[in-house]
Amino acid sequence: MSTLNLFAEEIDTTAEIDHLITTISAAINLAPNRLFLAPHSGKEEATDIILEEMPYPPPANEDLKPKRTITICYFKDNNDGTVLLAIKPAHLALLAMPESAVLGKRTQSWQLISFAKDDTTLLTYIKSLIKLIIDSYESASAFGCCSRFKECAAGGYCMHENILYAKGCFYGKKFKSGWE
Repeated sequence: MSTLNLFAEEIDTTAEIDHLITTISAAINLAPNRLFLAPHSGKEEATDIILEEMPYPPPANEDLKPKRTITICYFKDNNDGTVLLAIKPAHLALLAMPESAVLGKRTQSWQLISFAKDDTTLLTYIKSLIKLIIDSYESASAFGCCSRFKECAAGGYCMHENILYAKGCFYGKKFKSGWE
């Protein structure tokens, strides 16, 4: 097993995951603060990883609310040297669990997985989970084409700068399905 740090008690799991999602956001050119950490919406003391799609173009008024919010997963840093990760059961079926992880209890909404706090496969697994969700994301918006349709035709995919909004481009979907 790879370790994050020689002294597990010094690892700040939340900071490590926050750094990971900041890095992912920058790498895929995701708008700032669209992938972020938030207090868990459930009963447990835990932290959610959230993906938000904002309206595009932004409304003129100041009342800017997300069009779609997805809780990708949540995690809890336990006092026993482990981190509990909760993912959707459907995602577990699509994403192989690391050998070092331990499958835990399953509820109707969540599958619990336990990782040693110093196990680097936790970050790799969360990164793979985020990629899976963004790759399969369905935008809350749908549009036929925009002013960039010539660039899209030349590139063979939707070139819109907002990657979540671009997932709603019918022109881009046609390219993905093999239409030219």
